[in-house]
Amino acid sequence: MAVRNEEGLKDWLRLMEHLDIHPSAEAVRYEDVLGRAKRLLQKMEPEELPLVADGIAKMASVGFKNSLNEDFAILDKQRELAVGDNADDLVVFQKGNGWFAYGKDADQLFERMSWQTTEAATTDGAVSWMNISEQGIFALHAAIPEVHVLQPNVNIILVEDLSERAIKADELSLAQQSIDALRMLERPSEAVVSLGLFPVMVEGDGMLNVESAQYVRFYGQNVDVVMNNGQSINIVTGQSWRIGEHGADYVLAVGDMLDQHQEEVGYLLEHYGTELMKRQLKTDEILDEFCHLKEQYPSNVLLVQQKGFYEAFGDDAVKIAEKCNLHLWERETTNGRITSAVVLTPHQLDIVELAFEDRLSIVGSGVGEQREDFVMKSSPLNDALHLQLPFEECGIAKHRNGEFVLWAQQDGMNLPEMRITPYEGVQYTRLSDGAEKQTVLKMIVQRYCEDTLFKHEEQSLSASVKI
Repeated sequence: MAVRNEEGLKDWLRLMEHLDIHPSAEAVRYEDVLGRAKRLLQKMEPEELPLVADGIAKMASVGFKNSLNEDFAILDKQRELAVGDNADDLVVFQKGNGWFAYGKDADQLFERMSWQTTEAATTDGAVSWMNISEQGIFALHAAIPEVHVLQPNVNIILVEDLSERAIKADELSLAQQSIDALRMLERPSEAVVSLGLFPVMVEGDGMLNVESAQYVRFYGQNVDVVMNNGQSINIVTGQSWRIGEHGADYVLAVGDMLDQHQEEVGYLLEHYGTELMKRQLKTDEILDEFCHLKEQYPSNVLLVQQKGFYEAFGDDAVKIAEKCNLHLWERETTNGRITSAVVLTPHQLDIVELAFEDRLSIVGSGVGEQREDFVMKSSPLNDALHLQLPFEECGIAKHRNGEFVLWAQQDGMNLPEMRITPYEGVQYTRLSDGAEKQTVLKMIVQRYCEDTLFKHEEQSLSASVKI
């Protein structure tokens, strides 16, 4: 298990509490655990301190190794038994639910796959090291069928150097592996994958800038990320990765997004150009028409009449769903745009006409969409549509360090800011002011202020009860 930061150390210590380690067990190595624990103790909460002490005590009960020398000597022998005279064969070892390579095998992986290596410390000096994910193993088997995967007969617990450089190198390697696993799939020569907008954290000049990416494009053995402003940024061409000039930030963001949605993205790539793609293209056409018609009716709520149903998008969809208690859906385009939508039957149209009266415009579509032409997902905004905010004022702000925060005022006082994820910040700030943006804000408040909202609802309910 690799420990990369303070939270990782805490998780590792909690795990150690549940391990049944006998005094006769083989000694394990835990690099400079006391020194690193002391450095991290300054940041830990008081209730975490017993976990540190107990974790160290459990490790000490089976002894410490001060370096990886003994471990590598055992692994070297196991490697020699497996490959014999074929010293150039590639060997990786399995460690729990993950894998690793060290020394010349890690260097060979860097040469053949261009995945970044970090280092493991020994008394004889630093040795190349690479952690390998499940996606990395899949990519390796596809690219290098003769790779040997061995079960180590030594219990290695590697705590990596906690420097920012080492952490970044390991994260970058794992991101490359996630991208390569998808490059190895059988798919069309060109395919576009969209999972909605996702953030890219770009470091520069002491500040962290959060950019917004729309979709990832696979073509041949190349991968680009297309930003919200339309800019296309190449991540990898063949075995040449773009990791300089802030390129690593884009690789990390894309790798993280693809890793979180590996199965879904794999399915999209393998079935690209099929019926799913045709439906996304139809959505492109419908949205273009809706935006053009909306310019003619800017002050009214707009419904477009299709074949047997009616639909609206964005702010108009949210207004209709909120006022008429209807369901919101999501529709996705080929370039990664996800928009809110309502789909109305003729019966529901009567309800909407009554609610909006002369503020409603209904225009026939020139596209003539049929219900079976598209696939929709239920929108997460549904749970926040009728939510009443408990604050006098609130909103989302972006700090100079790139962090997004939720701020609020109550009784004229500023409440403590709550940090939100970059994805939520990008999702909110990309929208123009209106009903959809306000509902996204309510959804974020619901995620971070559940207790406050619950108390607010209780108070509202109590005020409405008459005895």
